[in-house]
Amino acid sequence: MHASSDGGSAQRRRGTGTPRHLLGTMLALCALAGLIGPMAPALPTTVMAADQPGTRERAAAATPAGERYRSEAGRFEVLMPGTPEVVSTSRRTFGGRVTSTEYSVERDAFEFRVEHHDLPRIAEVLLSTGGIFSRAKTDFLDAVRGRERSFVETFLDGNPARALSFDIPGERELVGDGLLTLVGNRLYVVAAIHPRRDPRGRLLDRLLKTFTVWRR
Repeated sequence: MHASSDGGSAQRRRGTGTPRHLLGTMLALCALAGLIGPMAPALPTTVMAADQPGTRERAAAATPAGERYRSEAGRFEVLMPGTPEVVSTSRRTFGGRVTSTEYSVERDAFEFRVEHHDLPRIAEVLLSTGGIFSRAKTDFLDAVRGRERSFVETFLDGNPARALSFDIPGERELVGDGLLTLVGNRLYVVAAIHPRRDPRGRLLDRLLKTFTVWRR
């Protein structure tokens, strides 16, 4: 699989009108905007093609089921269906600076991504853990035009988490699974989207289960 940086082409491939960034900064930012006030303009976005020097953070070898990807800065490891494109953004809010990074692999209607968003500390005061997850889920489903099938409380490596399953209505009948977890003030979202009847979708679902995080 290969990553694409063309927002319009990703929309055309999927046929759902979904924005290029499934969650983008809206997940961690727009969800908090009503509580911490208007946001300043975003700082320039850094796009790092995964094959440029200094941007590949993979552990040694690929496996038959996927390619092991480890990010020391992101503090996570996961099997991915290819080398991801990495995009970072930074934005100021009245509550403090929010930084977001996403790692994505896309091909046709298949998509696998990891995102992490460093939330302002004030978010932990204004929102409960459940509240952060609920707002994140709502923004995510709005972004992909999805319908929730289930949203289950769980844990990942001892951290609070939520497992999300959803449908994306349309000609391609897309489905997906996601995992949201909160480690300190860092919100992680992992998502796999694929056509309902394509057996290759099972691979993405399996890769989702390899996601692991650690604290500093």
